[in-house]
Amino acid sequence: MVHKTDTMNYVQQLRARAKDLDAAIKAASILSREVGITDIMKSLQDQRDRALAEAAALVDSGQNRLEDLKVYQVEKVTESKKFKSIKSHYYWYASWRHGSQVHNEYLGSMKKLDYSAAYELARKRKAEDLGLNSPSSKNDL
Repeated sequence: MVHKTDTMNYVQQLRARAKDLDAAIKAASILSREVGITDIMKSLQDQRDRALAEAAALVDSGQNRLEDLKVYQVEKVTESKKFKSIKSHYYWYASWRHGSQVHNEYLGSMKKLDYSAAYELARKRKAEDLGLNSPSSKNDL
């Protein structure tokens, strides 16, 4: 099952554009018999092929797998019997799938990391775990 990520949304847009271009190619092929617009047809075919190639490259790159990641906070409550007090400690954790198993990883204390730093750390660790190239930032899309 593929989760919703920015990369997969973009891949779906590219595939939809390729489908629209395919319909335009079919319409142009009908018109080409009458008018002779083979240059337009070739241009549409090239655009369709580029969109499909970019979608396939994104799927193969593993970018989507890096984005399919959950970062969340965990509260650990400790009770001191000596002082009869309760303390709460908050931590960042990340979860992702590795094959059929879920991998949970401790990222650090919420005192030391904010969400964006925890997310980038989780992406880096997931890339190492899955054996992917170094993760690029989400702004590279």
